[in-house]
Amino acid sequence: MVVVAYAPTNVSGTSIKDTFQSLLFGCLKVVPHVDKVVVLGDFNAELGYGWESSTSVASQHHLHHGKAPFNNGECFLDLVTSFGLRMAKTFFPH
Repeated sequence: MVVVAYAPTNVSGTSIKDTFQSLLFGCLKVVPHVDKVVVLGDFNAELGYGWESSTSVASQHHLHHGKAPFNNGECFLDLVTSFGLRMAKTFFPH
């Protein structure tokens, strides 16, 4: 299954971001565990620091070292951790 999404920006209201997260979580929950899942999109997420505790889903090659994580970054990290996904972009140097 391929899921394509465009997340609200960090300056969007909390209710808009919560609705987006709920819809995306709901979409991924119905995918059978035996299916392969690819999630593509612009998640307007900056990991900042704090990703180190999630090295199974993210790596050091993201572009936002030293910054505090934004809400979208924390939500996206929760999403990929919850569904056993990986942030592919962070595993390769830019």
